[in-house]
Amino acid sequence: MTAAYDDHIDLRGSDFHGSVSGKVEYHYHGDRAWAPVAMSALPAAPVNLIGRDDDLVRILPTLEPRAESGHPVVICAVSGLGGIGKTALALHAAHRADERGWFPGGTLFVDVAGYSERPLHPDQVVSDLLDALGIRGRDLPASSTARLALYRSQIFQAAGDSRRAAAVITNLGCALSAAGRLAEAVDALQDALELFRSTGDRRKEATVLTSLGATQGQMGRRDAAPSAYNQALDIWESLEDWHSAGDTLRNLALVHQDSRSLAAAGAAWARAATGNRPV
Repeated sequence: MTAAYDDHIDLRGSDFHGSVSGKVEYHYHGDRAWAPVAMSALPAAPVNLIGRDDDLVRILPTLEPRAESGHPVVICAVSGLGGIGKTALALHAAHRADERGWFPGGTLFVDVAGYSERPLHPDQVVSDLLDALGIRGRDLPASSTARLALYRSQIFQAAGDSRRAAAVITNLGCALSAAGRLAEAVDALQDALELFRSTGDRRKEATVLTSLGATQGQMGRRDAAPSAYNQALDIWESLEDWHSAGDTLRNLALVHQDSRSLAAAGAAWARAATGNRPV
């Protein structure tokens, strides 16, 4: 008589006629309801955030959920040279949004370590985000494309279920540099620049020029970066966007400091300190 158990079949005492073969199948039914998650992962923001009140005023409305918005996922990027406080600003904004209950689905955090000698690979970033969501082990797809698709689907599903979540990904700056891809980034930015110039979109043109200056600065091209920043500055001034003009001047000053053009740096800092508004 054959007896069946949860983990095996007892064939002792059975009669067999002819050859006998066995087959074992393992079926894994993942239950992420019991998987540990890291959905409150924001590190503490720096206690003091000096001179960034205007930036917070600009960022927070972007993060605020609106019933009439047709965008389930919003990307808010903070760009600039290394060391000017981008991560601190992002953390302050994320904590304030979380305190207001804008992200009931939780908050994720990944430090790409782009300014270190061993930054995280994009595939590892996605895997870390999925791990924070409780998706790991046998639930984790084998290919990087499938993992990225799974992460996207989880975020969209959470947004659709009113469980909006925030993911703060910091220190991206030099990750491309470590992978030898900054030159590709410059080419892509220059293509975008030509596009916006052809369409006459001055604001987007200035935004791309600012990113181009930052990327060229990371590449050590201190001769090219000021040119891009100055072109962006001319556009911001013509649009009377003094806040963006001031940010551009601060970045320009940092580039001049790095290249030891102290006189130019001093002039840029002086203009930035006055808000760059005409007297």
